[in-house]
Amino acid sequence: MDLISLDGPTFKQAVATGDVYERLASPSGSVVVVEADDLPDRLDVGDMERLSTLPAVVVAQTSTPGRFPLWADLVAAPDDPVADVVANTVATHPLASIVLTLLLRTGGGRTIAEGLVAESTAYGLLQSGPEFARWRASRLVRSGAGDDGPPVLVTRNDGELEVTLHRPAVHNALNSAMRDSLAEALAIAAHDPSITVVHLRGAGDSFCGGGDLDEFGGRSGVTPEFPKGTYYYVMTEEYPFIPRKHKGTADPSFSKQAMDPHSNLGGQGGPGAKGGKNGKKGPPPEGAPK
Repeated sequence: MDLISLDGPTFKQAVATGDVYERLASPSGSVVVVEADDLPDRLDVGDMERLSTLPAVVVAQTSTPGRFPLWADLVAAPDDPVADVVANTVATHPLASIVLTLLLRTGGGRTIAEGLVAESTAYGLLQSGPEFARWRASRLVRSGAGDDGPPVLVTRNDGELEVTLHRPAVHNALNSAMRDSLAEALAIAAHDPSITVVHLRGAGDSFCGGGDLDEFGGRSGVTPEFPKGTYYYVMTEEYPFIPRKHKGTADPSFSKQAMDPHSNLGGQGGPGAKGGKNGKKGPPPEGAPK
């Protein structure tokens, strides 16, 4: 992790010359501390655009209380140790830190649809990263937590439909059962023109605590091999392959055209990227679970 300290003019020059990414970004995470007293709160339009995608946390140090330069992610007084705290966090969780920074920094101008795409992309990137894998491996899965009763309650009063997320013990964390029940409840409103109002609520102290991390990337349940329950990943008819070969020879539809079809390095873009040859789905790899 790189901790970079710059005076105002040097920082502005780095941004203006376009080499800000080479000078200030690092794959292992980067925190840039800038002396802000000699800089305006807003830089030129081109400079602001370049900074909006800079994969680094920018900290403005200013002696003026209440000031918040728009080009900075955090603001601190010159004697505030927050830069060291941020640097330690970025060093420990570089991917999560940079994803959060970019998501917050560029969020003001998005439409709702664009915001949903950005959030989904961020979740997908973090879910597939090593930081989440380490956290997940160190944490015990709470099987069945918060599942006392139906996950969604639905009541109707004339033209009004009331839908209540009902997992209050876990702050209504969204798991697969709640997702499916919520989709069913909203489908009622979508197909019944006599319903003119939908009230969406959360039981207990919270509306929704976000995705249930006990199912993040998989789910808990009973399988023939684990009758007492286990944490597992799911392959469906729509997507029968997962990106690694468990045993045997990978089906050719999972390989790129230029790749050895017997390689275990699956990819997209080959003849079977969207269903195999002639649009048909190939069989799962030999020996893989079906």
